[in-house]
Amino acid sequence: GRTCETLSAELQQLEAERAGLESVATQQERVAAQLTQLGEQQARLRKLLSDISAFEEKTAKLAEAQHAYLTASEKAAALQQIYLQKNQAFLSEQAGIIASTLADGVPCPVCGSTSHPSPALLSDHAPTEVDVKAAKRTADTALQLAADASSAANEQKGKVSTAEAALLADIAATITPAKDPDQVIANAFGDSLST
Repeated sequence: GRTCETLSAELQQLEAERAGLESVATQQERVAAQLTQLGEQQARLRKLLSDISAFEEKTAKLAEAQHAYLTASEKAAALQQIYLQKNQAFLSEQAGIIASTLADGVPCPVCGSTSHPSPALLSDHAPTEVDVKAAKRTADTALQLAADASSAANEQKGKVSTAEAALLADIAATITPAKDPDQVIANAFGDSLST
């Protein structure tokens, strides 16, 4: 039969092995926690890159929308000016005073010329009511397009603001110092596994 000392020695050996295995288990938990943490950090970085890309794309679209608005606005202003000139010329012609309003150096409201060699013949150039109405329709359409372009740019500006807020939140989340894996384990399993 075995002696008490032999059993005691075997028991001590088993205790040492169990402690060693517990130590390995603790190491495994620590490594698992580190892997989890790295995975989370990787996911945060991936989201950050995605948000940077989205922000840049929306900012580029905003620049395009603003440019489109400026172009539409300039066109509308020019067409509005043409309409006003035609309307003024039509009204003046109706009143029969076009020739008397002309002065050298001042552009003709009908043809734009600054010299007026034979003002009596100008009635040939005078716009008709149809011309005036067509110019007004064209100008009104251009104004509506400019208004639509302004709305589109404003909507895109909102999208940029939203994307910027998401990006800033992600930056804050990403640069927050990572938790210590040992602390993660202690929180998850209590202090019993701490070495």
